[in-house]
Amino acid sequence: MQTNKLCRFTALITHQRFSGLFLTGFAVLFFLHCVISSGQLQAAPIDVPNASFESPQTDFVDTRLDFWQKTPKPAWWDENSYGPWDQLVGSFANVAPEDPRHIDNCHGNQAIWVFANPGVGLFQDYESSDWSGPNPRHAFDARFDVGKGYELTVGVFVGVAYPMAEGATLELSLYYRNASGNRVTVAATVITNSPATFQPDMHHLIDFKVNMGPVASGDPWAGQHIGIAITSTVSQMAGGYWVVDNVRLYEVSPPVLAGSVKTNGLFGFNIVSEPGRELEILSANEADAPLSQWVSLGTATNLTGTVFFSEPLSTQRQRFYRAREVP
Repeated sequence: MQTNKLCRFTALITHQRFSGLFLTGFAVLFFLHCVISSGQLQAAPIDVPNASFESPQTDFVDTRLDFWQKTPKPAWWDENSYGPWDQLVGSFANVAPEDPRHIDNCHGNQAIWVFANPGVGLFQDYESSDWSGPNPRHAFDARFDVGKGYELTVGVFVGVAYPMAEGATLELSLYYRNASGNRVTVAATVITNSPATFQPDMHHLIDFKVNMGPVASGDPWAGQHIGIAITSTVSQMAGGYWVVDNVRLYEVSPPVLAGSVKTNGLFGFNIVSEPGRELEILSANEADAPLSQWVSLGTATNLTGTVFFSEPLSTQRQRFYRAREVP
């Protein structure tokens, strides 16, 4: 993890050409002579209890899930007609490698099913419970820290034992609980069942991500416990089920601009971020200009952790830069 030594400023930088850069996410201006280390930023993994659904262990199937709470049964669900609500989410053991149903990239030995019916799902946060009783487990104790972004990754594919309607959706989300204890979504990704995404007889998990930008001090979720939810979002029963496994949550540091240079008619600087990120570089004449007035200068993929960007020198008295991750 890179350690950044940033100078603290509350005023705009001076009217000297190319005298400063803008640090995305932290909304901090700094002079180019501030010392900033150029080491590589790393995403920090956050422990999610039973992230791979290996507990409790089963040799076949189990409707119990340790640390994960299932969504409550809606009033309209008639168990005499549709069956037990509790059975719409559960874990199963992966079959042997020689079996054609084997999940070739299953994390551990178990995954879960989530039926494509309205409101079916599971979630976990500091106050959630599980099958063992109504009391909160208090096991997942991560919080939304100011200045940090978050990335949720989950492996998913469409189960093949029962047909699922094309267009059925599954939502992955990050949330917090408000003062009333209600879950409030902060960021989400919706997965749609389509032939272009999920091939027939697929037994391979595809990673889907929820990317959340840096937390600001004024955000209502700042400092609140993080919640993770996986929810079927169809409006009517769509048949079939989703296979879900390997929940991963990372704390992500925003890009940092550093190490400027002016030479041969060009002005350039390093962008330090986590490796593999695609970054968009923008510029404006005023640091407090609305985002709509920031001009895109192009994108760069940061393969190693540091990527250099340059452009011809401008005739403007001052120019500010920012970098942001491309969703």
